[in-house]
Amino acid sequence: YIHVGRLTPIKDQRLLIKAFSMVIQRFPKSKLLIVGDGELKTELEIYAKKCNVYENVTFFGNRSDIPELLSLSDAFVLSSKSEACPVTVLEAMASGLPVISTNVGAVYEQLGIEKLLVEPGDENALAQKMILVQENADLLEYIVEKQNSRIQDFAVDQIVQQHCNLYKKVV
Repeated sequence: YIHVGRLTPIKDQRLLIKAFSMVIQRFPKSKLLIVGDGELKTELEIYAKKCNVYENVTFFGNRSDIPELLSLSDAFVLSSKSEACPVTVLEAMASGLPVISTNVGAVYEQLGIEKLLVEPGDENALAQKMILVQENADLLEYIVEKQNSRIQDFAVDQIVQQHCNLYKKVV
């Protein structure tokens, strides 16, 4: 699993680490890559130790090679309490990764499918979705296919055309 984001309370990486601790009970060889930096880095490292998953979690800090890190991962996880339209979700989708996320902001509109969405703060549901990705290859293939079809709606040429159409309507 990979998570990319600022290490701040709104991103709720504590929830992610707690959920991951449940995943480890079922799949002890699982790994979690946390990419990003912020005010909670030390606290999150301590929390990962407390949850007995520190050996399975890598805190990368800020990186410029995110596409490469995404390509090494099997799923992207976003645990935020609040978002607008997170670019990290689009990046993960463009990399062909299934996106497991809290249902915040425009994430549902980005994904176009609810199957891997959970309510903010629900560590059990988040863990179950993370486990589901490892257990059900057919479902995973279906979800990635749906997400891949949605990513086309966020392509630069599509967005530019939508804006041009909007301006023409207004004028």
